[in-house]
Amino acid sequence: MSVRLQGASQSIIVMGVVALWFLSFTPAHGMASAQQARAHQLEAGFRDAAQHDKVWTNTWAGIYGGAAVAYGAVSRNASDADDRFDARVSAVKSVLALGNLYLNPQPHRPALKKYRAAAASASDDAEHLKLAEALREELARQEHGRQGLNARMLPFAVNLAAGLTIGVIDDRPEDGAINFAVGMLVNEVAIRTQPDSMAGYGKPVTVNIGPQPLEVAYQWIVTPASVGLGIRF
Repeated sequence: MSVRLQGASQSIIVMGVVALWFLSFTPAHGMASAQQARAHQLEAGFRDAAQHDKVWTNTWAGIYGGAAVAYGAVSRNASDADDRFDARVSAVKSVLALGNLYLNPQPHRPALKKYRAAAASASDDAEHLKLAEALREELARQEHGRQGLNARMLPFAVNLAAGLTIGVIDDRPEDGAINFAVGMLVNEVAIRTQPDSMAGYGKPVTVNIGPQPLEVAYQWIVTPASVGLGIRF
């Protein structure tokens, strides 16, 4: 009987040691897996934002460039003097908008290049994720700035000058007001269609659970068939 108890005790001890060994490795492995998953999530976000950047830039370059050519043709060929004057003003606005598009480019494609360089230089998953999160935060700040009041000041000044040129210099205040309003509307559409996904991509929220605060990151996942919310903590 005593031999059986000794054998059973040895078996229990061995099983306990094995269980503790597995438990000692599970948190580290789980943390590494979570870091890799988050890094891959951010990489996908940078790629999608860069693609949106490319499409947005090319689209508005086509709009502004096409408008400049069209207004230029009207300014020469229109039979009405007022139409020719308005077209010259609008052509100048279109050229200025096109120039600003390339002088003040979207930051998403450069951010993707920075991310890839950071990923190549990182020594481990933790450093990789740290660099990726820092780039995400920087890009989110830039997105926020491009959606703010300062982003609207230059277009406001250009459209105001155009409206005053038509309304005061050419003595047609109603046409000047229309030119100003249409220009501001087009600019607002351009601002609101800019890439802005990284501003809310995995943004951390602090939740208090008992005495310990817990950071929870979330991301809206939208597909043609469904809407979901991804949560990481």
